[in-house]
Amino acid sequence: MRTRTTSERANVAVAKRIWMATADGDAKALEETLSEGIVWRVHGHNLLAGEHRGRDAVIASFADFADHVDDLRLSLSDVYASPHGAVISYELWARRGTSVLELEVLVRLRIEGGFITECDVVPLDQAAMDAFLNWIH
Repeated sequence: MRTRTTSERANVAVAKRIWMATADGDAKALEETLSEGIVWRVHGHNLLAGEHRGRDAVIASFADFADHVDDLRLSLSDVYASPHGAVISYELWARRGTSVLELEVLVRLRIEGGFITECDVVPLDQAAMDAFLNWIH
C-alpha cells in the first residue's frame, strides 16, 4: 500500500480548509486559502459558468450563488490528493422556491505553496445545474 507524501497530506489539508470555508460561508477563511491570482473555472452555461480571475472575483461568485438560492446544503464525499493538488467530491442540494437541485460535484484544485492557484468545478449533471441556474439569465 502506498503512503501519502508530505505534499499530498498538505494538499488534503488545504482542500479541507477550502471545503470548511465554503460550507461555513466563511469569506475570510476562503480568502486565506486562495492565491491572489487564482483562476477559478466553473463548467456549464449558467449564472456561475465561466472563468473567474483573482481572489475578489472568486469570492464574489460564491456570494452571488448564495444570494440566488433559498436553501443550500453541501455534503463532503471524498478528498483525493497528489503532490500537485487535490480533488474534492461533494453532494450539493439547493432550493429556490419550488425548484430543487441535487447532484454530485467534482472540484479539481491546483495547489502551490499552500494556496489554491487554479480550480475547475465540474457538476456531474451539467444539464440539471444549467437548468436550475438559468432562470437568472
